Amino acid sequence: SRFRYAVELMKKGYGKRLLILGDRRIVVNAEGKTPLDFAEKEAVAGGIPREKLLIENSTSTRDDADVAKQVMLKKNYKSGAVVSDVYNMRRMAMIFDHAMEGTSLQLSYLRAEQDPPRYHPDRWWEYPDEFVYVIKEWVKLPVDFFYLLMSDAP
Repeated sequence: SRFRYAVELMKKGYGKRLLILGDRRIVVNAEGKTPLDFAEKEAVAGGIPREKLLIENSTSTRDDADVAKQVMLKKNYKSGAVVSDVYNMRRMAMIFDHAMEGTSLQLSYLRAEQDPPRYHPDRWWEYPDEFVYVIKEWVKLPVDFFYLLMSDAP
C-alpha cells in the first residue's frame, strides 16, 4: 500500500524521482525475483518512466534512512517525501529525522491512504493482522530509540 500510494503521488506530479528501497537478499519466487524487482516492474507498468526510478538495496528502516540520505546528498536534492502507513509512521519519522540531522535536507512524511481503508487505528486490536503489526512496532520503537540514542554517545 505504501508503494502504490507513492506511485500514485508520482503520477499526480508530486515528485520528480521515486526512490524504491528494499532488501535484495529476499527472493520471492523460483526465478530469483526480489520485492525490488516486482516494485520496479509495477512502477513502470503503473506509468512511471524507468529513468525516474531510483532503486537501492536496504535491509531495515534505519538502513532506509541512511540510504535515502546518501542518495539525496549525492544527487543534490533539497527535499523529499517519505511514505509510510499509520502504524509505522512514528518510528519511521524518528529514524529518518535522526538520519537527516546535520544536513539541510527537508523531509515531509505522508501517510499512505488505503483503498479500501484497511487500518483501524481506534480498534486495531480487533484485527489479527493489525494487532501483530502494532505489537511489532511497539517492540521496535524503544529498541530503535535507544539504538539512536547510543549511536550519538561519545
